[in-house]
Amino acid sequence: MMVRRALPAAAKRLFALVLAGLTAASCMPIEDPSRPVYEPARFEPDLYLKTMPFPDVGTTDVTIRCSTTIRSGWRRPDVACDQEEENPDFFTAVTHYGGRFLKSTLPRKNGIRVQTAVEFRVRFKANADGQKSIELFQNDGQLVDELGDDYLSPQLIWDAVVGGRLECDPRITGRVEVLVGKAGGLPETVDVTLDEPNPKCAEGLEHRYSQYEFIPGYHDGKPAQMKLFRRLGQTRGHQWKIDNSVNSDDR
Repeated sequence: MMVRRALPAAAKRLFALVLAGLTAASCMPIEDPSRPVYEPARFEPDLYLKTMPFPDVGTTDVTIRCSTTIRSGWRRPDVACDQEEENPDFFTAVTHYGGRFLKSTLPRKNGIRVQTAVEFRVRFKANADGQKSIELFQNDGQLVDELGDDYLSPQLIWDAVVGGRLECDPRITGRVEVLVGKAGGLPETVDVTLDEPNPKCAEGLEHRYSQYEFIPGYHDGKPAQMKLFRRLGQTRGHQWKIDNSVNSDDR
């Protein structure tokens, strides 16, 4: 004859907690250990902004959009921006020292330093009372209506070696739109828009960007699926950012 003994109340509670823990663990997604871990470059812009002269203008609200390459060594970053012709004084204020005073944490892949292209914009504001401000936002500004000012655009990793000759005019202008998943890596989609239609050039750029790796964008402190908009034809001094050489890029 089998005799069953009731478990004490404390033992029952312990058993229930253990069972609940095992059930929860079994429902949690398992991270892929082969998936790279990315860390974006994050600017420390205070010194950089302090070196910028505010052009002698009246009431104004001007935004200069730029791109820079954060390198894995100690070489100072270059800065390439738009609006050289539309707002030359503001363009010069942002680019005069290049990236000499632009401090940043170093981007990494699996803990190893990489070099990345980082989009940012600098906003100059002056009101009728003479109050002036200069702000830096580490994004391309295309998603402000959706995400607000404080988001981090995806960052293109330059370390990848990609081949193929671009059949593009060195002075070509337009933009590349890339959709990057929240895990980063290769882009989900690439779309090229050129101001002057050139199918071979567009196809070459699309193929090239599809081979690059990207650090994901961040919103509310978390990685997020996000579009990156890179402008072609920004200038650094008087040098165009794109050339046709093998393994070149539009830096």
